[in-house]
Amino acid sequence: MSDSQVLIGIVFLGIAGWFVLSAIRPKSAIRLIIEGSNLVDSHGISSRARSQIETFVKQDLDYTGRLKVTGNPDSRGHVHLKFRGRIDSGTQQQIRNFLLTIL
Repeated sequence: MSDSQVLIGIVFLGIAGWFVLSAIRPKSAIRLIIEGSNLVDSHGISSRARSQIETFVKQDLDYTGRLKVTGNPDSRGHVHLKFRGRIDSGTQQQIRNFLLTIL
């Protein structure tokens, strides 16, 4: 087997592994992406909730970076939120409190 065939096999296995992992990885029921003072993407929320979140982000939130918030409800209906991005604990708690009141 030549080196190029080995390389092609490794690349193929990597791509196949990525597809398998993306298929079995649990998807978040709620996804929000905030950039600065804008809600740039949302998934799994009503248009009314999106409007409320947009107003909150523009008027009440003092954040300048990029933030991804994902959430999944548990069996009792409580939404568990996860934050990705540079954010201090106070701002994270402010966002969590707001989202849990409207979701």
